[in-house]
Amino acid sequence: MRQRVIVTGHKNPDTDSICSALGYAFYKNRTDPSRVYTAVRGGDLNDETRFVLERFGFRVPPLLRSLMPQVQDIPRKRLVTVAPSTRVGKAAILMKENHIHSLPVVDDALVVRGVVDAVDIATAYADQLEHA
Repeated sequence: MRQRVIVTGHKNPDTDSICSALGYAFYKNRTDPSRVYTAVRGGDLNDETRFVLERFGFRVPPLLRSLMPQVQDIPRKRLVTVAPSTRVGKAAILMKENHIHSLPVVDDALVVRGVVDAVDIATAYADQLEHA
């Protein structure tokens, strides 16, 4: 999957800001096939900019209110989960093999029922040793 790159202009976009973002995204998509460049806008468009986009047949770029990273921006190849019935040892092995520190616990409908982490696993084994 190619990395997505956001191209934007001003927070309060004017025509040159929007057109520059669209043009640069178009140029980079032609010259750098390893990534997908997407033009966005940081705010509402003025009437002039809407007219120019409509006149030349361009779609209004999607609105991006914040450039702060979100969880969805963190790349994961695949989500590793466990069922409530998964043995503690199996969860520990999955965490080690996947270099992760916690696992979502999901039911048959893939609804998250909780999270198990390394401390939970260590506590479960410590409790077992304590009662042995």
